[in-house]
Amino acid sequence: MAENKEKRLNIKDLNDVVTVDELASFMGATPRMVTNMVMAGDIKSFTFGRKRLFLKQDILSMIGYSEEKEAVAETEKSRAESQSGTIKSIPPLRHRPSFTEMGV
Repeated sequence: MAENKEKRLNIKDLNDVVTVDELASFMGATPRMVTNMVMAGDIKSFTFGRKRLFLKQDILSMIGYSEEKEAVAETEKSRAESQSGTIKSIPPLRHRPSFTEMGV
């Protein structure tokens, strides 16, 4: 039995206007759960014909996403990756004379 698991959408994958299915994929929820949240007034939405749509900016503000916070997090992540990938130089060892060199 092979399950058809779709990859969850991330913020960069979202269009400016998002459908119920796309929002459900982004949130890791079902379309029914998204619809219930709309009916409860938890998510701003609008209809276009018979389609319920969401603005990306409303979704991001609902989850408390900030592009500035994301940019800082990306910078810190890349800095940590670059530092962990480099090997710090080890100072050279001084030559220790052997017993024969010391005349023992």
